[in-house]
Amino acid sequence: MIRTNEYERIRERTLEELDAMLESGGAGLAVWHLMYIQDKPERKYYPLIEASLRSKQIDQVIAGAYLAVSWKLKEFAPLLLLWDGKGEADRSVMKAVHTYLSDREKTLAEIKQGSPEMFGTVKIMHNIRNPDALDWEILLSSFDLLLGVEGSQNFLSDLVFASVRMLESGTPSPEIKKELRKRLNRLDPDMPVDDSFLHEELLKRFRAFLL
Repeated sequence: MIRTNEYERIRERTLEELDAMLESGGAGLAVWHLMYIQDKPERKYYPLIEASLRSKQIDQVIAGAYLAVSWKLKEFAPLLLLWDGKGEADRSVMKAVHTYLSDREKTLAEIKQGSPEMFGTVKIMHNIRNPDALDWEILLSSFDLLLGVEGSQNFLSDLVFASVRMLESGTPSPEIKKELRKRLNRLDPDMPVDDSFLHEELLKRFRAFLL
């Protein structure tokens, strides 16, 4: 991510807002806050994650879950089981986060087996920061599966988004970059997706990272 002066000003105001949340009990974390704090774990903000995961408001729960993924905070995995919402999509995301935090090897196994749970994982992968070898394997395996599934264009677009965010956060080995290029070359640049403009821009950034 390009760190402009405007970005830094907004980040400073965001941190002030987060500090105020800490003083008032921890409630109020939103997904938009995350872009300013996701890249590097900050222990002082752990209470915000806990408060969000204990919330009954799905937007706060998701914000806390996404930040826990970014920081790979295994200790928060049990709190994902507290969510008792009715939405199928929300349950899928919560289950994917719980598995990722508690056992990433299981996440990888679900993807390689083509388990339905993998679709929830695809929806959270854009939050992965400082990816390690296992994270890259999860990404590559997700591409391998979805490239062979008819009608998976929007999930593939999610993976392009995840790839860009992961590449912004960490530089993979030359071998991983080579494997990512192979998956990129297999993507149909004209495949129909819900947001074609955003997808096209993400593809450009994906290609640029792999030059």
